[in-house]
Amino acid sequence: MASPNPNGRRPTIVDIAKQVGVSPAAVSMVLRDLPGIGEETRQKVLAVAAELNYRPDSRARLLRSRRSKMLGVLYSLMSPFHADVVQWLYESAAGRGYTVMLGALAENISASRAAETLLSARCDGIILIDPESTMDEEAISVVSQVPTVAIGHMQAREGTDLVQASGAEGIAQAMGHLVSLGHRRIVHVSGGASLAGLERSVAYMNSMERLGLAEEARVIEGDGSDLAGVLAARTLLESELPTAVLTYNDTTAVGLLFELLRAGVSVPADVSVVGYDDSHVASLPHIGLTSIAQGSRRLAAAAVERMDHRLNDIGSPITPTFPSIDVLTPHLVVRSSTGLPREMPD
Repeated sequence: MASPNPNGRRPTIVDIAKQVGVSPAAVSMVLRDLPGIGEETRQKVLAVAAELNYRPDSRARLLRSRRSKMLGVLYSLMSPFHADVVQWLYESAAGRGYTVMLGALAENISASRAAETLLSARCDGIILIDPESTMDEEAISVVSQVPTVAIGHMQAREGTDLVQASGAEGIAQAMGHLVSLGHRRIVHVSGGASLAGLERSVAYMNSMERLGLAEEARVIEGDGSDLAGVLAARTLLESELPTAVLTYNDTTAVGLLFELLRAGVSVPADVSVVGYDDSHVASLPHIGLTSIAQGSRRLAAAAVERMDHRLNDIGSPITPTFPSIDVLTPHLVVRSSTGLPREMPD
């Protein structure tokens, strides 16, 4: 039997989901009386909700009854790419008559707390930037009370549309650029086990194989941080350097770049470096990082468009339950961090 008030706090749809063995999104659909959930599961959810004395958040009901024309945005203070997307979200939202309220995430600001703040402010919907790296299950259950759109990668879930750039296409462009310059010993610093990280790592390995360089392939594990770039550089300095390094993102690339320069390695004369995201940091004159641009402005515009459609379709019998996924094509931006490979000994 379910236990009321788990952990001594007000029960949430996450608690119901754990008891029943379904996703929080499925619980939300049952409690909102939406189609798509089997009758047996529906009855189990309702029974557990009653046993836990679950009460829907009154703020969610208010959101459904009145429109504020305000969009919440959850983003990380630590990510240059997130900052780039945010500035274009303001433009795209204004073009459709919305204002933007930011929910910043940091070490001392949890995603669920930031999400609750946005709901308290009566945001009509919430846009998540890179939710895979910033959102936990509790936070996702909070935002599922209103329409959501995710920019980046996350597991597909009911009621959340996805907008993302193709990581496979971006890596293929970066690899094509390096090989066209004559590079063969190309190392990849990964972004870990995230969906985006895995997509880019797989794309790197596929490109190396397609280009006949499978024997030269090498992946150094990272996590998308600048420290990962520093540690990768130190690993590379322990042996003969490759001629080029392709990183998971610009943040890792900058960490790697500065550690190589600190060790006396010249970029790009000794090693070419390519990042990913084309954040504003990449374009700084003293960095000049060649990078894959995901297209922050296009991603923002597509996310706001999807959100607008969601909000305007609320209550319609044809409102989509399962997510739509928009995949955009990224493009390479060449700067001074890439050049011809150094001469290698025979």
